[in-house]
Amino acid sequence: MSTSWNGAGHDAFAPLGADASERPGGREPDRVRPRRRFEPSRLLFGLGLLVLAAGVAGRVAGLSPVPLPVLFVALPALLLLTGVVASVTHRVRSRRNRSRRPG
Repeated sequence: MSTSWNGAGHDAFAPLGADASERPGGREPDRVRPRRRFEPSRLLFGLGLLVLAAGVAGRVAGLSPVPLPVLFVALPALLLLTGVVASVTHRVRSRRNRSRRPG
């Protein structure tokens, strides 16, 4: 069985069998997905982009008095802040992992 483009574990073009594990959405009971690590920088970047998009949309619609230079400065500032948060998160996690190692 080949893996599909989205990593679902089944071939999207293969004929479906009667077995529940071969159907899309069928779950194999012994297969556990690893948990994803929470990334604060991704959350910050996503929320910041939503706010920036709302500011641009409000400006286009004439509903928001946000000056254009503020919108131009907001994206580089958001990228810089995201990078700072990512590096602080990395530093905290590396120190935490270092203190957990025996020896």
